[in-house]
Amino acid sequence: MAGARALGRSAAGRGGWWGAGVRLRAHGARLDVRIPAGLIASVRRELRFPTGSAPADGVLDVPVAGQTSFTVELTEPLTVRRLLARPVDVRTVHCHADDPAAAVAAVRALLPSPADV
Repeated sequence: MAGARALGRSAAGRGGWWGAGVRLRAHGARLDVRIPAGLIASVRRELRFPTGSAPADGVLDVPVAGQTSFTVELTEPLTVRRLLARPVDVRTVHCHADDPAAAVAAVRALLPSPADV
């Protein structure tokens, strides 16, 4: 439960964990993204205020109240399907957490340690 709270709640959705990865949900059923831990290259705290215009190719913004608080970089593209929209391939995900430090720590705990690689 701490992991789900670490990602926080969006205006119309939640983030959380499933098995070995991160799940982001927002805008009701319009966005439901599952990021397997094996695709996560890095995660960091990063406060951003997306402008509202379309993000760059390969970038997914999931803001809450107009801001994102951490960034997940992927090792390879992940296809994101949104309800009533065309699928897009992303390699960078900017999202929000009520407690970004806890969210980053929880995501890092999913990653293999350097000794395991």
